Amino acid sequence: MRLLGVCIATLVLVGCSNGSNYAGTQKYKYVIDHDEVQQVERAARHSVHKVDVYWVNQPRKRVLIEEGVNNQP
Repeated sequence: MRLLGVCIATLVLVGCSNGSNYAGTQKYKYVIDHDEVQQVERAARHSVHKVDVYWVNQPRKRVLIEEGVNNQP
C-alpha cells in the first residue's frame, strides 16, 4: 500500500514538471482571424435569407511569436 502511494506521488510530480517546462518555452499572441471573418460575412451576403452580422467578439487565432521578428499587426 505504501509503495502504491509513493508511485502515485512520483507520477504526479513528474507530470507537473513536464507540463511547466513546455509552457514557458513558447510565447503566443491572439490575433483576429480575418479568414474566418471573411468566410462568415461572405456566407451572410450570399444567403437566401437576409442576414446581418454584428461581431461582438471577432474570432481569434493563436499565433506563435517568433524571436527577432517585428510582430505588429
